[in-house]
Amino acid sequence: MGYLLKYFSLAFILFFLSSCSLETLSPKASKQEQEQVKQEVLSILEKEYNQPFKILDFNYDYKFHYKVSFLVVVGKRYGTYTFKLRTVNKPILSSTIKLTDMQESPISNFKELYLKNFYCGTLASYYKHGKLNSSIRNNGVEQVKKYCDERGQSYYKKWQ
Repeated sequence: MGYLLKYFSLAFILFFLSSCSLETLSPKASKQEQEQVKQEVLSILEKEYNQPFKILDFNYDYKFHYKVSFLVVVGKRYGTYTFKLRTVNKPILSSTIKLTDMQESPISNFKELYLKNFYCGTLASYYKHGKLNSSIRNNGVEQVKKYCDERGQSYYKKWQ
């Protein structure tokens, strides 16, 4: 009876250990690849919004990300690019974005998730979180509102 209990205990433990899987989705990006992603993001933003942008902060973090669901642990290793971006011209708007290299490329991730809504989404976020202080209000917010309305992205009005 004791051997049977040990056998089932061992089988039970092995079952749970085998449910843990680790998958590498992408190799770690080199410094050169990270710099290329930074420059491409800036270039794409400048083309889309016809004004210069500046990177205030940048970080690349390559690590395991774990997802636990009922008795299964799935781990995936990939990199995350974190940018804090700011417009150079007035009005000065800043926002933080996170891109992963899980998919084909971080640039396709950026174009799909952030590009079309980056500028007007930042204005909406300023309204939503009450960040529109007097200096921002006096530096061309009306111009941004007009621009967003012309693009059909007037969702900032929800928090105005």
